Amino acid sequence: MQPTGSILEIGYKEVVADLATNANSIVAFVHLFYHQGKRDASKKLIAKCVSPDDLQIVSFHPGLIFTGAAEKAGYTRTTLNWDDEDLPGHYAVWAASDEAKFLHGRFTWATWDVDEISSGKIRERIDGDANYLKVGVVGL
Repeated sequence: MQPTGSILEIGYKEVVADLATNANSIVAFVHLFYHQGKRDASKKLIAKCVSPDDLQIVSFHPGLIFTGAAEKAGYTRTTLNWDDEDLPGHYAVWAASDEAKFLHGRFTWATWDVDEISSGKIRERIDGDANYLKVGVVGL
């Protein structure tokens, strides 16, 4: 129940304690997510300002990999159609190559077929649309 009355009636120590508790709980949650967003935003800005010849940045989802966390959550190796655990590493090596320069500053999935991304309609769209596969809001 909310205390009623003026700060003097309630007691300033109780008011300050309530205020500190409320402010700290919000700050704790903001702190957890703030740094993650800042890192991502920083990478996006760097990707916009740096040539892939100097620093190639490609963000990607690693796929559906069976991990210890999945096992603790009750999943087994047969629960889902898991991707090979080597897939993200192999994709990262390819994404860092000269062959993947066209993906600089974009977001992809490690499960996507490299040949399909590199040629045909998908490649045409990447080359023709500066915002395709980039995270953000077009027009801002």
